[in-house]
Amino acid sequence: MGCKVTDTARQISSESQQFATITLVTCCLFLTVGSISAVLGIFYASPVARGLGALIICLLFPLSVLAHLQVKKDNLDRAVALVTAVWYVICFGMLIVGDRLYGVLIV
Repeated sequence: MGCKVTDTARQISSESQQFATITLVTCCLFLTVGSISAVLGIFYASPVARGLGALIICLLFPLSVLAHLQVKKDNLDRAVALVTAVWYVICFGMLIVGDRLYGVLIV
């Protein structure tokens, strides 16, 4: 009768581990780009850079962090939904910017 030590830490699936890596890299990317945009917006008084920095830091970065936390809890469905929301916000922003650029090209 030997004592058996068991690992009580819950292991997440390999899919979740891979997705956790993706969400962690996404968080780092948003933090870097958001910081650069905020600094450019402050130092050069660029409203576009300020708006982009605010959007990334206030919306996209927190959603990415929430997705990373959800995938660490092995809630892959919720994490995928959050990352999908992030990409929909990015696509919506690209439509707005593209529409404005198209209007400039016509004039």
